[in-house]
Parts: sequence; structure tokens; C-alpha cells
Amino acid sequence: HFTTQSEAWLEGKWYEKSLAATNNSVGGSIAKQIKCFHSTRYEPYLMLRYCPQHTPYYDERFYGYGKNKIQYISHLRYLKYRFSILPGGGYIIHHPHPESAAKETWEINVDDESKTNIHKEMDTLYVKFMKELSVTHGKPDLPICVKQNNK
Repeated sequence: HFTTQSEAWLEGKWYEKSLAATNNSVGGSIAKQIKCFHSTRYEPYLMLRYCPQHTPYYDERFYGYGKNKIQYISHLRYLKYRFSILPGGGYIIHHPHPESAAKETWEINVDDESKTNIHKEMDTLYVKFMKELSVTHGKPDLPICVKQNNK
């Protein structure tokens, strides 16, 4: 996905390099705190502790394909969650799968007013959701990265 920018993450451009061991260290390696996100559309793989009193649920207004993971990450940013890159050389593999019927519906450009355009509906809802977050929680601690010049 173009918003992932894996090379920049691996080169250390968008996270703080820790100088001393902390409580976040695992096996001699230290978790690296992410200092900004490249995009508001970023949907990284993440692990959260199950804590129903503090961890938000997905907003059920987002359904089908599109914007559900993005809204969740945005919600965590506004709740002041911190994001780190796990140490120790661990990795996650995403197994490709066939496109779902929901994604096919998402990608259809519907000009017929009698039909629902789910893509446009979720885009509009996302803007509304972001305004709700801003009113309720102020600004997120984790900003969007300033574009870096590649040398």
C-alpha cells in the first residue's frame, strides 16, 4: 500500500531511536517510538492489550469495505495512544486473498442517484468522524509527518 512507506520505516526516518534500555525493551532490543504518521489514511498492523474500559471499539457506522481500520487508527491517535515498532526482528506476514464482493462494490463508481455509493458515503462519514474526534479530544499527540526530501 502506498501509504505504508515501508522503506522509510525500516530506515528509521519516522521513529525515535532509543538510547537507553527502558521498560519497553525486549530481549536486549528496544521498541522504537513512532514520532509521526505519513498519512491519516495509514492502517498499520497493531497489537493492543484487551482492555474494554479504555480501548475503543470499531465504530459500527463504518461497514462493508473501506475506512473501518483507518477510523480505528485515527481514534487511537486522538486518544493519545503511542505507537512503536516492535524490537527483536519480529514480523507479520499478510497472506494475499481474493478481493471481496464488498471491495468490488466499493470500487464501483455509481452515478445513478437511485443506488447507494458506499465509497462516497464512507468518505463523508470519515470527515464527520474526524470532526467528532477533534471536538471530543482536541488534537492528537501523534502528528502527520512533514514530507521529507529524499537525497
